Amino acid sequence: MAYTFYRDPVLVTKTWLPDFSEYSGILEHALKKGWVTNHGDLERSLTERLKAYFDVPGLSLCANGTLALQLALRACDVRGGEVVTTPFTYVATSSAIVWEGATPVFADISPETLMPTVESVEACLTDKTRAILCVHVFGYPAPVEGLQELAARRGIPLIFDAAHAFGVIYKNRPLPSYGDISACSFHATKVFHTVEGGAVLCHSEKLAEKISLLGSFGHVGEVYKSLGINAKMSEFHAAMGLAMLPHVEELCRARQRVAGYYDACLPFGRMTHPRLNPDVEQHNYGYYPVLMENEDQVLRLREKLAEKNIFIRRYFHPSLDTLEYLPHRNECPVSRSIAGRICCLPLSYDQPLSVAQDIAESVNDVLLAGTPFIRVRPAEPPKVSVLTITYNHENYIEDCIKSVAAQECDFPFEHVIGDDASSDRTREIILDYAAAYKHIRPLLQKERTYGLGNVRAVFSGVTAPYVSLCEGDDYFIDPHKLQKQADALDAHPEVAVCAHPVEVFFQNTGKKEVWPNRAKGGFRFMQGRNVFTLPELLKRNFIQTNSVMYRWRFPEKLPAWFNGHIMPQDWYWHILHAETGKILYLEDVMSGYRRHDGGVWATAYSNPEYHRIKWAYPTLRWMQVLNRHFDGRYWSIFKPQMLDIFSCLERNAAKENIRMEYFRDSFPEAAAAYDAEQAKTRARKEAERFVRRVFIRKIEKAADRLRAAR
Repeated sequence: MAYTFYRDPVLVTKTWLPDFSEYSGILEHALKKGWVTNHGDLERSLTERLKAYFDVPGLSLCANGTLALQLALRACDVRGGEVVTTPFTYVATSSAIVWEGATPVFADISPETLMPTVESVEACLTDKTRAILCVHVFGYPAPVEGLQELAARRGIPLIFDAAHAFGVIYKNRPLPSYGDISACSFHATKVFHTVEGGAVLCHSEKLAEKISLLGSFGHVGEVYKSLGINAKMSEFHAAMGLAMLPHVEELCRARQRVAGYYDACLPFGRMTHPRLNPDVEQHNYGYYPVLMENEDQVLRLREKLAEKNIFIRRYFHPSLDTLEYLPHRNECPVSRSIAGRICCLPLSYDQPLSVAQDIAESVNDVLLAGTPFIRVRPAEPPKVSVLTITYNHENYIEDCIKSVAAQECDFPFEHVIGDDASSDRTREIILDYAAAYKHIRPLLQKERTYGLGNVRAVFSGVTAPYVSLCEGDDYFIDPHKLQKQADALDAHPEVAVCAHPVEVFFQNTGKKEVWPNRAKGGFRFMQGRNVFTLPELLKRNFIQTNSVMYRWRFPEKLPAWFNGHIMPQDWYWHILHAETGKILYLEDVMSGYRRHDGGVWATAYSNPEYHRIKWAYPTLRWMQVLNRHFDGRYWSIFKPQMLDIFSCLERNAAKENIRMEYFRDSFPEAAAAYDAEQAKTRARKEAERFVRRVFIRKIEKAADRLRAAR
């Protein structure tokens, strides 16, 4: 794969801007009126819109998020006291505390939530504590209920730094609406922004009036009431907020798509990502933090991505309890450990999934030395892995993915899709669905392996006890297929392979038929039976690929003798599993098999003789490998099939310019058997000719005697 360097830098986030006509149309009101600051119409309109959005009675807009924090702290009269806060956040949080004349006291964080626990906060409380200031880090909820109970019990104001929390809904409430006061940042890097800006939210109108007064020089008109500063938001910034607000949900969904791809593709056996609280009904996907095993991995990833003009950010590094200029009294070892090993990956509303893929592959290279990986979710290991091998299936892969996603099971399953570096849109379609469905885990080859390396890579990552197959141009038609087959394997431990008939769909004509038809052709041996054996499968493949479910034979890893370079591969896989148990055939038709001109086996039906010649070498190779695998025990089954192929080759050698010596050198056992069979045939024919000559001579002599007698 060609090395990728992005002309425009890929940053950890990207500012969304409205169409200029949309922004200027809103701003025009202020320009015509000539009122561009000091609580103009646009600022008041945005205030009311956000009060309704957050469902709070009090909200004051301000010039930036740091001022919002300072106003919140000043309103709580923290000067000269202590504020218990987190060491794992952006420095503005602690700086605002110090700026307001208080001392930050750091409560160490939980390694799971990346935020202080209620217990660690309570351990830091003293008679000097004036407030608790916690952060909803990366938009994940702090322990709001526990902190609210603690703050109420101790009579201490609870402030939340909600800079990352816009758009997050927790237990049916906007996350910034929790606590006594929340401070929001509307910086241009946030999911909602006013270029620069912020807001202070509270539940008391009296407190809201106090905060508004503090941010307006401390006076209303000519009435001077208190000390204050200028924290007001201008009409230009408010216009940006009004233009952006209707688009926030759409932008969060776009970011979710990229986050979903990361969820599906990153190697979480070697790294972690904070789990979303199940009580979060809506997340904003403002950041995508990942926690490495050590700091060296973070630095190597940063260097590797920077070479491509991609930039991660070490949010949040360093841990604030290490800053010499901040007064503090306690060290926070968990925060220091996390700060050294965490970083945020680029995540923006219009980030192409191909960029996310490039980033995920770079993470893979750093953590796993470039070996193929498949993400495993230890908390919910799948019972069934559906494996899909695909290449240039842009017209069909969506049907495959949707049919697997529609499966109704009482157990977890995963869908591993191995794309062999498709040159059409197959790859992009897979990435789109992987971002939307957590059970999909794409494994995308950088360069084409012509199916063989792709197969081995997909098979190597299987950890589920049962494996189902569905190629990229096929699909399931029964939503209970996986459940039925898994139940059958559960009920019959002696069975290693479970299969069923399929509906064959002829893409060109729209015709449908069931295969195998037990009443026709070579499948009459299946009539009245549901259990079959390995020798029967060796004689003829009566299992269509996307009908099968295996009791997976290779739970640890593929053995060295596994051959991923022979065709037909599906028959080979069936046989390897049938070697360990019986074959159970269910009656239900539960899958669709698509026949189309682009299929590997299309010519088997349109031109059988040509197909046999085209696939002669791989088929002979397949039989040779299996014959040796079984130490010749089934030579009596393989021999007639191999001789039939040699006969076809000899018959067409001159017409198709076939080099028979190549086949003879490659398959000496088959060639020797064919020659021996041919010698027997020649001897038999010679004997038949001799008998015929003797018989004719006897008839002639008898005729001579009859003529002489007359």
